[in-house]
Amino acid sequence: TPSNISDLLDNGGPTKTHALLLSSAALDAIPEGTNGCGDLYTEDQRGIPRPFDGDGDGTPACDIGA
Repeated sequence: TPSNISDLLDNGGPTKTHALLLSSAALDAIPEGTNGCGDLYTEDQRGIPRPFDGDGDGTPACDIGA
């Protein structure tokens, strides 16, 4: 199964990360308020706010693995 992630790159933050491609099922997969998305966890490893509308559909959510 294709992972639909980028190579390990400097995407901002203290460490290199694999960015999710727009075709990734992990992108915006966790609704706000579910499993700590937006209340327990408010930013990702790079310091980007969570939830975030990563796929541009107008609904902020958290990515799987962020």
